[in-house]
Order: sequence, then C-alpha cells, then structure tokens
Amino acid sequence: MVATYFYAQNLKGVDVFLDLDVIKQWVSVFRQAGFFGMFAWLCKSGINYMRSKHALQKAELMAKNQSRKQSIADKQKKHDETVATMKATDTLLKVGVVAMLHHEIYTNCSLYLDHGCISTGELNNLERLFTNYKSLGGNGIGEIRYNKGKKLPIRKDDNIEKN
Repeated sequence: MVATYFYAQNLKGVDVFLDLDVIKQWVSVFRQAGFFGMFAWLCKSGINYMRSKHALQKAELMAKNQSRKQSIADKQKKHDETVATMKATDTLLKVGVVAMLHHEIYTNCSLYLDHGCISTGELNNLERLFTNYKSLGGNGIGEIRYNKGKKLPIRKDDNIEKN
C-alpha cells in the first residue's frame, strides 16, 4: 500500500505533510463512535486530567503545610528553650540578690549589736533590707539577726535631726 500525503501550511507558514490514511482512520473512528461518544471521551479525559492536576496541587499544599508546621514547631521549641533559660537565670538572680541582702543584713546587724544601739535611720534601712529579703524567700540567720537588731535601744540620729 502506498501512503498518500497531503501537503499544507500551518498558521506560521511551516510546511506540513499529513498522512491521508491516518486521517481517514481517525475520521472512521469518529464516525463510528459518534459525536456523543467523542464528547464522553473528551469529558472523561478532561476529568482525569483535572483529577491528576488536583492531586499534584494537593500534594504540593500538603508539603508546604508540613513545612509550615515544622517551622512553627521549631519556633515553639526555641521559644520554650528561651523561656526555660530565662527562668533559670531569674532563679539565679533571685538567689544572688537574697545572698547580697543576707550579707548586708548580717553585716549591719553585727555592727549595730557591737555598738549596742541602732539609730532610726539605720532601723529604717534595716527594715527595708529585711522586707525585700523576706519577700524573695530569705530566712534563717538573716531573720534572727534582724530580730536582734530591731530589739536594740534606739539612739538619736544626728543626720535626721540636722535636716
């Protein structure tokens, strides 16, 4: 069988050779299938294409969503670590401040006890130190020293009387 070719030019002016036997076979298929059969085939092909496209888009969105979830989880973990570090630092600072207040109360009360009296200004200062010391959780020897210093006789405070 000798193939018959049909010569034509497409819209861009390019020469195209079409095999007429192949075209006749397709025309025969279309004729046998009928218009509605072809319409159904086109619809089915379009639906299959849309399903595959939708599946790809869904997979891409799921991957992006998973990436976002991981990013949020990483940020939450970093935040939790930062909060834990801040709490630990806060605890250490609190312990340090209590230690400094304890030292100050102990040193001042030792001085006042050696003198055998306390001025009103010194008592006021001692009360402020102890209030903060106690509110931060201080107790023990600092409280014992504070109570002893509070019981000392009060002497005239020259600095307060001059002003």
